[in-house]
Amino acid sequence: MKKLTAVLALVSLLFAAPLVCADDHVVSRGAADGRLADAAAERARNIASLDALLATPGADKAAALAGIDISRARQALPGLNNADLSDLAQRAAALKTDPVAGYHDATDALIFVMVFAVAVLVILEVARRY
Repeated sequence: MKKLTAVLALVSLLFAAPLVCADDHVVSRGAADGRLADAAAERARNIASLDALLATPGADKAAALAGIDISRARQALPGLNNADLSDLAQRAAALKTDPVAGYHDATDALIFVMVFAVAVLVILEVARRY
């Protein structure tokens, strides 16, 4: 009887295996690909907006006031992780558009971005050495 039960269990497993699809996970392949594409697009938008901000005429003035090489700061943008890029882009947008944030001039916003860029450059340099 035990042998018959074992054989029936084995046969039922063999027939049930094709019913279970390996592609059916918690998140479908299409949804995962969509999320990755959205994240890549958001990252590209954040880099583009920060790069455009650093390319403005006032950025040179702000960089000179902060003592930052603006071309090096622009080159360091792709080295930031997604969270830092998103945070920096949101802060830069808020500083340009929200007078309640305390800044009324784009130069002040650029100085903030430059100071953050210097911090990022220092972090990247330290990480590169270790």
